[in-house]
Amino acid sequence: MNGIYIKLLGIDAPDPEQTCADRHGGPYRCGQKALTWLQNWLQEQMLKCHIVGKIEHNRATGVCFTADGQYDVAAVVTNAGWAVAYTQNTAVYIPYEEQAALNRRGLWSGRFYKPWDWRRIQNRKVKITITNSKSDSTGFMDWISGLF
Repeated sequence: MNGIYIKLLGIDAPDPEQTCADRHGGPYRCGQKALTWLQNWLQEQMLKCHIVGKIEHNRATGVCFTADGQYDVAAVVTNAGWAVAYTQNTAVYIPYEEQAALNRRGLWSGRFYKPWDWRRIQNRKVKITITNSKSDSTGFMDWISGLF
């Protein structure tokens, strides 16, 4: 919005890279699906956002409504099941999350980690880089064949 990235106050949504399990247990890119859902719902609608706190590095937290004031975007996306209430800011969106869970909409149709838990797990993952050079591969194959 005018070059400022706005995180919606009171909710958290899966990161675009996050995967979840669908109702059959199969994996799907729930973060990407949540983003696509919101983009499709918004289409070309204009939004009015009220910034809460400071704008730092072109990032801010805010509450956004459709231009006509009819819809609170955070309430809509949470009620659709593509975001969860983030109660560290406010409890306003808990009823929307409960409705989505009760009706098994969006994320609630399967299994998922809450976005903040998923990010914490990702930050704990060990980054492993595998290189394959021709000189190493021969020695590795000799080592493997020596095991059998």
